[in-house]
Amino acid sequence: MSRGVIMFNLYLPIIIGVSSVAQAQDSPNSEVVEIEGVAVIDDSGFVETVRTDVSASGSGQLTTALAAATGVSIRQLGGPGSFAAVRIRGGDAAHVGLHIDGVPLSKLSSVVLDVNSFDLSSVGELSVNRSGGSGQEMAGVVNLNTFAKADHSSAQVTYGSLNHKNYQLSTQGTARSIRYRLAGSWLRNDGDFRFYDNRATVLNTSDDRTVFRENSDIKRESILGRLHVQKKEYSVSGGMRFVSKARGLPGPGQAQHERARLSGWGILSDLQLQSSKHESTLFLLKERETLENPLIEIGLSGTKSVTNTTSVGARHQARWGGYKRFGFGSISNVRRDKVGGSNRIEAEVLADTSMQTEFGNFAIQAGGSFLRTRNTTTKWNTPIVGAATYHSTFSPRITIKSKVGRYFRAPTLLEQFGDRGFIRGNSNLTPETGIAADLGVTLRSKVVSSEVAIYASRASNKIAFVSADGITTGAQNLDTVATWGVEGRGNLLPRTDLKVSGNLSWTKTKRSNTTPSFEGKEVPHTPTITANALLEWAPGTNLKEPLALIFASMNLRSSSYLDSGNFSKNPARTIASVGLRFFVVPDYSIGLTVENVLDQRTSTNRFGTSQSLNDFWNYPIPGRLYYLSVTYNQKEKP
Repeated sequence: MSRGVIMFNLYLPIIIGVSSVAQAQDSPNSEVVEIEGVAVIDDSGFVETVRTDVSASGSGQLTTALAAATGVSIRQLGGPGSFAAVRIRGGDAAHVGLHIDGVPLSKLSSVVLDVNSFDLSSVGELSVNRSGGSGQEMAGVVNLNTFAKADHSSAQVTYGSLNHKNYQLSTQGTARSIRYRLAGSWLRNDGDFRFYDNRATVLNTSDDRTVFRENSDIKRESILGRLHVQKKEYSVSGGMRFVSKARGLPGPGQAQHERARLSGWGILSDLQLQSSKHESTLFLLKERETLENPLIEIGLSGTKSVTNTTSVGARHQARWGGYKRFGFGSISNVRRDKVGGSNRIEAEVLADTSMQTEFGNFAIQAGGSFLRTRNTTTKWNTPIVGAATYHSTFSPRITIKSKVGRYFRAPTLLEQFGDRGFIRGNSNLTPETGIAADLGVTLRSKVVSSEVAIYASRASNKIAFVSADGITTGAQNLDTVATWGVEGRGNLLPRTDLKVSGNLSWTKTKRSNTTPSFEGKEVPHTPTITANALLEWAPGTNLKEPLALIFASMNLRSSSYLDSGNFSKNPARTIASVGLRFFVVPDYSIGLTVENVLDQRTSTNRFGTSQSLNDFWNYPIPGRLYYLSVTYNQKEKP
């Protein structure tokens, strides 16, 4: 049965087909103040440029770099390369947008939303906008841009623990008016680390054991190409990304799956045309995913499901005087599931319009959308949503910024129909709506650059995945959820050879208008505190042209509740890493990185006995890991 739903809403200023970073640069109220000797904090909203060099990620993984960003928590189901999702400011992964060159993968029925689908070689610039995007992207947006600021060529070969092998190549150059970027990567990891298994008998330690993680291997290949042609009055850009993955699904540590496998591939292509007054974008996403033997471990017969997804979209935006914008676009998602001899097709079409006007330090955007979903009987109410931003630079050293609005998030196809494996569908889901706001200030000096912000949100009919049997999970509408917190980040450069940077985020959640047993409880899997620190030292030289670089990092996450009743907790953890890199000859370096140097693998539960240290409930993390890498990085051309 098909139903059509009309939704008119005002939504936040990141819109389909245009990179949020690019929009920030276009805004007359957005600026970056350069102060000599200090790593600058971007003023375009709450946007943070994420480090992607060897100091941030010795293993070459995108998740390691993202985990160091302010307010970001990475949920990873195992070792390097395993499935990983991003949470920002207490919002779950469904509230976080992922944009690649302006294409909003978070609005598509995407298999590649796994952040570990991307290597650092495929990223020219990486940033996190913690103030949210449009519609479902209330918690924030992760922006991956293919082109770096300057042309360069690089190659990296990394070997490490768990038979880790990662080869990455990238080149970016300019030929007359044509700019190009080519990149590729190849990853293998066995994932067979050892972990502590208490066999779910928390009061009986006699049967505790240390075992190997099974069926946790990962294989991934990727390739991309992108062109940008710049003419006097217009520019054209376009590209293609291909990702192929195959991995085991190990399941919970106390009940490992020995034969469940997931494999698939995805192709993303786009074409963008831009002039002084117009921007147009077309994009296409094609994916195929195969899930084998998902429930054979509990005695059911082996099954194989194949999912094919096709998403197409278009967007056009016009400008007047740089202060007014009008845009319209649409996205169509079609998914076909095949299990044995049965087939099922789900589809949705989203069309929207938007208009933005700026008044001095204020910006307001309004729009409307039409959504039609096939194969659902859900009745949705028409939301009324609004948003406004404020941004003001009082001096080269002080900036105040704020945003407030009401957001809307419709259930995704995965939440409504599941994957016929570990995820159960729920066609009775209703949209989530809520209010979100933040206020912050940026301060700069010759030695210190810092930012402090407060934020809050209130969600109604919050959509969250809830496990009923410990094996499968499904999306449900929860009650009213309030979230509030404070965050800060800063850079300290006391000397030319020494730099210290870090961030701290404190977040609280509270449920209300629910059953008495859940009233006032915290939302599961939401740590109160996340903190990161990074120290870099170039002994005897300087950080710009070091002969050797020593770095140490720390990632802290406080405990979080596992269940709606707040009885059991996922324990706190602190992961420390160290590294050393020698720049032997110009453009070449060799480095050694030790992640989880303290070998944190166990924790103490509320009964006083030991259990494995988890990144996600009952999914243990590996202990100490070593990575040796050889890197070629041609000096960037100005």
